Amino acid sequence: MSAQWSEEQTRMLIDERKNGNEEYHRTSIRNKRNFWEDIANEINRVNNTNYFTGEDCNKKFLALTRAYYTTVAYKKAKAEAESLLLSTNEGSVHQLL
Repeated sequence: MSAQWSEEQTRMLIDERKNGNEEYHRTSIRNKRNFWEDIANEINRVNNTNYFTGEDCNKKFLALTRAYYTTVAYKKAKAEAESLLLSTNEGSVHQLL
């Protein structure tokens, strides 16, 4: 069963990952597990819980980044479609005049 994340815990996950960004990119793939375990331990310590694991943190962060990039791509595509529609409609108006 996956952990349930509160908004505060999610914010802490993002902040911890952001603060450890340099370390994360220096860490070998083999040792990334320890990186995520350290974040899980800190979240558990601050929230007086014991159910977050490094794997939970890694999966949650990946889901957040996927959602972010999906939203960015959607907004970009929507803006491009609206721009195309607008330019097509303007062309039609000019043809009528």
